[in-house]
Amino acid sequence: HQPLQPLFTPSLLHFIPSPMSNRLYLYGIFPAPGPENLELKGLDQQSVYTQVVDGFAFLYSEAIQERYLASRRNLLGHEKVLEQAMQAGYRTLLPLQFGLIVDNWQMVTQQLT
Repeated sequence: HQPLQPLFTPSLLHFIPSPMSNRLYLYGIFPAPGPENLELKGLDQQSVYTQVVDGFAFLYSEAIQERYLASRRNLLGHEKVLEQAMQAGYRTLLPLQFGLIVDNWQMVTQQLT
């Protein structure tokens, strides 16, 4: 059993955060509608949600930290979210790089177009 490897790393990491917004931690991309009705916990025990953007379903949670250290606990937490979605039958998946945080969905839309 080998850990999931990200297939690409979007340049979303280079945005300066807005201090007033809830930032989003992204785990992976699925074909829409993506995982539904899953009760997953992500990093910092935050609930994991699905957001559809331009035909792609993103698994995400609220980012509590400014940035996440690549600790064993955090890396395993990131991978666990993706593995649980796959175990629930959502096997078509594009894993995203660990630590990918965006300010809002508009930034994701801009990067996709």
